[in-house]
Order: sequence, then structure tokens, then C-alpha cells
Amino acid sequence: MVKNLEYMKGMLEVFLKAKTPFISTKDLANAGYDICSNEGMFHYLLLIEQGYISNKDLITDDITKLGYMRHCGHMLDMGTDVRLSAQGQEFAQALNEPTVFEKLKSMSDAPLSTIKDVGLELTKAYLKKKFGLE
Repeated sequence: MVKNLEYMKGMLEVFLKAKTPFISTKDLANAGYDICSNEGMFHYLLLIEQGYISNKDLITDDITKLGYMRHCGHMLDMGTDVRLSAQGQEFAQALNEPTVFEKLKSMSDAPLSTIKDVGLELTKAYLKKKFGLE
């Protein structure tokens, strides 16, 4: 499966638009990003592997603490409260900037960590230009 930056951006927007620091993984499902669907699981696990999602104990690397339970060979969504880590917040904000996102889409086949790094640099450049700091 190939990552879809549009899908990932939408998933991360659920966190950014939340009125609280934590959302339930059920909130993702309700917004159309079911973490047990093939596409949802693929993207959610990529975010977990990068350390972009954490729970209330700031655990970022244990899928059973970030919403999943294994049952009869299937993964079930436990409705766990999760949040974006600081790194996840940076990545989500970079994707959320329209000018930056348009440029990042052209490199969607690059590793996720590279997309994040380039996204942060583009965001910095955009803000410097916006505030006349260049």
C-alpha cells in the first residue's frame, strides 16, 4: 500500500480541529478515518511508527495502548483517547498549510520523515517571508 498524503492530512485535521487535547480513536472513525479499515490502519500505523501519536501516558510505540486490540486475527478499535505528540503536531501543521501541502504532494513517495523535515523547512520559509524576515 502506498501512503496518501491527502488521506493523512485529513486524519491529522481531526486532531487539529478538536476542542480538547485528546480525541478518541472513535472520533477518527466518525470523521471517516476508521483505524481498522485497510487505509485507516495503514496510515495510523505509519503515524504511530514515527512517534506522532501518543496516549495520556505519552506512550508512542505500543499499538495496544494507542487504540488496537487483537481479536481472532483481526484488529479492533478500542476507542482509546489519543493525541498528537509534539512531532505529530509539527507534521500536522505543516500539512495544514496549503502552500506547503501543495509542494509536499509532489514528493509523496518519499519517506514520511523526509516529508516532515521538508514540510517544516517550507513552513519556516513561508513564515519568514510572510513576516519579512528574509
